[in-house]
Amino acid sequence: MKQLAKFITFLSVLLNFYYNGSWIYSFNKFNLQLERTSYFSENFFFALSVLHINISLIVLTVSSLIILFALNYKYMMLKTVLIVVQFMFLVNYLWQLI
Repeated sequence: MKQLAKFITFLSVLLNFYYNGSWIYSFNKFNLQLERTSYFSENFFFALSVLHINISLIVLTVSSLIILFALNYKYMMLKTVLIVVQFMFLVNYLWQLI
């Protein structure tokens, strides 16, 4: 169970770093497109969707780290439930990448 938590944390940290870089790129691209075109709503919602994924991955990373370091062994059932929930979140965001 601890190895699964470490794997989920590692994967979410990698995705978080990846999306931090791509969000900065997308936001700069959004600003450039905004200057050239009048399609404000389309670009704005694109930037919001990228920002939403980025914030969600930060939350995923932080909650995975909490699972890994803050919970004691006496709360093993809660830890197991949180790991399953985090895994479901991770699968959901990986599915959004495809």
